[in-house]
Amino acid sequence: GKGASNVIKTFVQSSDKAIDEDNIDTQSTDWDIYLNNDEYNHKGVIPEGGTYIDVNGNTYTKGDSFPEIQIGDEYKYGDYTYKYTTRSGFRAYVKDTTQETYGPMLDTINGVPVAYLMNLFSTCTNLKYLDDNFKIPSQAINCNAMFRGCTSLEYISGNFVIPKTVKTISSMFYQCTSLKTLPENFTIPKTVNAGASIFAYCTNFTGTITIEPNPNTPMTTSNPFAHTEKPITVRASAAQIRIIEEMSPTLPATVSFVEI
Repeated sequence: GKGASNVIKTFVQSSDKAIDEDNIDTQSTDWDIYLNNDEYNHKGVIPEGGTYIDVNGNTYTKGDSFPEIQIGDEYKYGDYTYKYTTRSGFRAYVKDTTQETYGPMLDTINGVPVAYLMNLFSTCTNLKYLDDNFKIPSQAINCNAMFRGCTSLEYISGNFVIPKTVKTISSMFYQCTSLKTLPENFTIPKTVNAGASIFAYCTNFTGTITIEPNPNTPMTTSNPFAHTEKPITVRASAAQIRIIEEMSPTLPATVSFVEI
């Protein structure tokens, strides 16, 4: 309700607090409030607006207890449908691909994380911006092509963070031709090991991107900035810069590097 919304708004207003270097779950009290907020972590009893359909076709709604989660179950709430397709967590889909904006996502469903966001908005060509309270779930693993082809996307909230659980972000913003910038201090965490074509064809994008150094396994990425046209600064380790240069035969001259 309004109380929960106020808690999240308070978090948004204080989102410039430093991110913990090793574990996003412990970065601040405000973040803990978000992670433990019932509005974003449904468990026990299904709230109003929630519909759970198990693999056998049984439907559970407001006031029903969540059943034991099984492969093939799905849960519908807000702008999304969450399908339990692997024991690592739920995969998220949008219900209506024609909207101009989408609201917050669930973080967990009855204790099980929302882990897979690949192609989440990839057919949402009308998407212009995300709700300021939108967050990538804190235990997300795969964000491949999350915004691929979102040609109307103009705005990403300053609250937008890639959690330190994400492993792959290939083509995450591919062909977001209306996207002009990302939040200040936008960082790709060192947990990410694959990021091909992340910003390819983002012809209006300009800004600074930080790639956290990973001395053991730098992110593999080919042509992350292919066909970009405006100045982009990449802050990264020498090893990471070398990988980008070696795997990007069409690296635009407008891309510059700062070694960290």
